[in-house]
Amino acid sequence: MKHLALLVLLTSSLSAHCESTGSERKPFNPFDPQAQVKQKFSNPGDARDIGAIKKLFFGNSIQGITGSIMESNDVEIEAREDDKFKYVDIIAEGVNKDDLKINIKDEMIMVSGQIKKEEKNESGEIISSFTSSFMRSVPVPENVDSLNPDFDLSGKKIIIKFKRK
Repeated sequence: MKHLALLVLLTSSLSAHCESTGSERKPFNPFDPQAQVKQKFSNPGDARDIGAIKKLFFGNSIQGITGSIMESNDVEIEAREDDKFKYVDIIAEGVNKDDLKINIKDEMIMVSGQIKKEEKNESGEIISSFTSSFMRSVPVPENVDSLNPDFDLSGKKIIIKFKRK
């Protein structure tokens, strides 16, 4: 009976709020990107936080049903340049280089692949497994020869080198 009274009280309170604001309240859907943006940036001060915007769209973790968090932001793309070349560095921490696909088409660099992680206990048994596919796209730098890039491998970094025009 207490639960029913509480439910009626909450429903009438919500209804009164919607009538007073002239809006219809929809239930929050955590998979609706627009709702996430509205919720995240309901405070005007947050709109200037670029890190928060990147984190919102690209994320840095995925929480599974068990509640454990595993990193999914293991691929970073950075740009730099010198007098002769412009570079796009792809830093792929948790990705096997053979599973990484890089495609340059229509003045876009598309990087895709799959991240696989496993957690093992002391005896070597797998206690948790994580697999995530990803795709990142960035524009080809301006004023470069985009048809003839060079590729280099340096540690955990793949370097795409474009000659300046």
